[in-house]
Amino acid sequence: MALMVSFLVVTRSNIAYSRFMEARELLNQAMKACRELTQHMITFTRYEHKPRAKQWRAEIARRTVVLLRTVVSVLEYETKGQHAWKVPELTRDEKQALLLTVGKSNERTPIVLTVFLRSAIASQREYLETEMHVNKELRLYQFVSDFVTAYHGLMKVVTTPFPFPLVQMTRTFLFLWVFTLPFALTYDIGQFPALSLIVFFVTYGFIGLEFVSIELDDPFGGDDNDFDIEGLAKVVYDDIHVALIDMDGKDAADALRQRVEEPTQKMQHSVNRRKSHKRTDSEHVWQTASAPPEVKVGTDRSFLLSATEGYRPRTTSEVFRSGIDVFSSVEVNNSFSCHADVVLGDENLDTSNNKAHRSPLRRLQ
Repeated sequence: MALMVSFLVVTRSNIAYSRFMEARELLNQAMKACRELTQHMITFTRYEHKPRAKQWRAEIARRTVVLLRTVVSVLEYETKGQHAWKVPELTRDEKQALLLTVGKSNERTPIVLTVFLRSAIASQREYLETEMHVNKELRLYQFVSDFVTAYHGLMKVVTTPFPFPLVQMTRTFLFLWVFTLPFALTYDIGQFPALSLIVFFVTYGFIGLEFVSIELDDPFGGDDNDFDIEGLAKVVYDDIHVALIDMDGKDAADALRQRVEEPTQKMQHSVNRRKSHKRTDSEHVWQTASAPPEVKVGTDRSFLLSATEGYRPRTTSEVFRSGIDVFSSVEVNNSFSCHADVVLGDENLDTSNNKAHRSPLRRLQ
């Protein structure tokens, strides 16, 4: 009985520790990819000093920060309950794109943002005076791919539960063995103080390992032993800020920081004023979202990031009850309607009168 309990407890502890270290390694790879992408982007364009080149670098840095910030929100969803499209750093057109494509599918949000980041990298031929060599451009794409690989690994850890039969067997035999151990040792150890000490240390050791496994099982929560994901991400944000200072100066880096942090401060100020309800609803998030930039670096041809004026999400219950169908008061122009079936896969779109019928993916009104 003791050998079987020892085997089950140690096996469970080893699996929990392996999952814990795997999650930490994947998190480290994702943050490393963000740092490497920004630093290589700045190094490859070291001799580009035109305003359009600075604009391109700032947009790549901003999209990298927003992408990492969104991943942090996805990992902390079970603790904070904030959907990824409500991240304050996202602009209004980005929120629109996320709602139109993935809706309430929280874990798919970074994938859409990755498409925008790759598109921004590809626009270097329009913003740089000398077109970047193809090997350098592929190197930047590789860092994005490394980030996506690490993110998929994190989702594997998050969405794969610990084998319940193993947990059930371990706890059943463990508690049965611990509670019956004093009766088995009574005939061998006659003195009560010695018996108490032995039972105490054995119970402390085996039950302690079970509690250690419980602590290591989910490292993305809010417990003391869980990862400080937001704190680690802030260090990456500062590193990107320092790298941009080295290339374009403090003014450009501070402008980027203000552009990223101002929506968060605005959201916090608005939430503090609404003391009755601290969780922001969809309507409030949409109204306080940052306006789309005048110049969309690398995404000016994106159908998902176009025609955002006049769009308004419905209430939270309507948004997540209807899935992709989340907008009301939408005015669709001819160019967007003609291509919506290609981007979103809506085969029931009628472009003759700009009216979309009900479909599994989307219905525009």
